[in-house]
Amino acid sequence: MKTVIVGAGQVGYNLAEQLILEKRDVALIEKDASRAEYAASHLDCLVLHADGNNLEEIRAANLDDTQYFVAATDSDEVNIIACFLVGAEFPKIKKIARVRNLYYLKTTLFASPHLGIDFVVNQETEAAKAILDTVRHGAITDVTVFENTRIELRKLFIDADSSFRDKTLKRIKGDIQESFLIAGIIRDGDIIVPTGSTRIEEKDHIYLVAEESTMNQVLEKAGKIKSRLHHVVVVGGSMIGRYVAGYLAGNRYAVRLVDRDEDKCRELAESLPDVLVLNGDISNESIFQDERLAETDLIITATENEELNILAGVYAKSKGAGRALALVSRPNYLNLAANLGIDTTVSPKLSSVNAIVQYLRRGNIRSVHTLFDGRSEVIEFTLSENNPLVETALKDLRIPKNALVLAIRRDGSDLIPDGQTVLKADDLVMVFVKKNAIEKLERLFAEEKA
Repeated sequence: MKTVIVGAGQVGYNLAEQLILEKRDVALIEKDASRAEYAASHLDCLVLHADGNNLEEIRAANLDDTQYFVAATDSDEVNIIACFLVGAEFPKIKKIARVRNLYYLKTTLFASPHLGIDFVVNQETEAAKAILDTVRHGAITDVTVFENTRIELRKLFIDADSSFRDKTLKRIKGDIQESFLIAGIIRDGDIIVPTGSTRIEEKDHIYLVAEESTMNQVLEKAGKIKSRLHHVVVVGGSMIGRYVAGYLAGNRYAVRLVDRDEDKCRELAESLPDVLVLNGDISNESIFQDERLAETDLIITATENEELNILAGVYAKSKGAGRALALVSRPNYLNLAANLGIDTTVSPKLSSVNAIVQYLRRGNIRSVHTLFDGRSEVIEFTLSENNPLVETALKDLRIPKNALVLAIRRDGSDLIPDGQTVLKADDLVMVFVKKNAIEKLERLFAEEKA
């Protein structure tokens, strides 16, 4: 399967990097010379310094053997036109466009089966969904939820006071006596798929998997107590901030929204009647004092300046805010934010990449959740009655070294499995896997018997 990507910004570059790690054939097209040069020196794929709106230049990527064409530049217009150009001449190629302006999505531009776009990604919508999922789960850690299940995956930072510090997984499991897994550990920039003898260290970031009710108990014993959120401050009147503030206010949260642009504040006040809109600069300490912003259960910093998002969240917590959620896109900032005391982060860029990767995966793969800068995933496989793994115990699976079965959804119930668990037809199997093992994992879960 070959994928051609237009745009080597954070979305296009991260997507290319993930697909390359999976040993997929990728071509990347970038108009900016410096970005193209950087991508060519850091990615093991064909990189073309070309205009994504010029079909002749796009042809250099050899579209004849291309299955997917992804337009992921920072310009909606470039992305739409690039897909239209490719669709007119290569109608069998699946076309994916990153589109930020919701106006375009309301038009008939995508109606034609030949010129239309097969899949549209709006990163603001994806990020807002991720924020709202996190708020619904208390905003105490990063959270990944699995559709139609009660299974959660939480990322927990291990500080000096954590009850998990300096304990092996076997000891932790023995102490808590609940059905949960520690699926992965981020340590010094590496991902570890742990065993029972693995010892948790200070400054580790660990991934916990459990049913929601069990997860709350595990987190409490780890020192993360879920409390009710009612008063929320949203910083930034961007599309993401607007969407989140409006949704929360419509669901009985007391919401204040802060933005430095006076004209935007007037417009926001008119369009969000249930939200108290405040005009002010969040980088100015006086607004915290004058408006008592730190007296809140949760502050969501959603400006376009991710450094400001982190600093404002840290400052709010130092002044008494209960929780802090920051919008962060740079991969190296995600763990930094946790180290500084930010409870949870959401990346608009990675939310977009998640949505695209999920579309690219077919067959018995139902869903994909990208983790840790795209270097690991949780993949959901469905098992048909003809799948060769049916009636196989997990201990007998030839599962790749860097993969771990997390949970199984069966007949409306969720279970955290062990080695004796036997796979059944129609199981939904959730697997944590490092990128370098995805190809082997997909072969293992191949759809039909030979």
